[in-house]
Amino acid sequence: MKPLHVQAGEGDSEALREGVRRVIHALSRDAKVYGLALDANKEVVETSLATIAEQLILVEIRLDT
Repeated sequence: MKPLHVQAGEGDSEALREGVRRVIHALSRDAKVYGLALDANKEVVETSLATIAEQLILVEIRLDT
């Protein structure tokens, strides 16, 4: 069985913001669901992230390979 790592973050922190950026970079179509604006390069507009960061909970699950 592969080791499983679960990491959760809530509230505004740079770790949470970076995690949100990674998720939205991979799934840019989901930005609208979370109320995030994207720039011309499909990167998160920081002011939109700052507006909602306190309301977010990010759970990342990673299987080690």
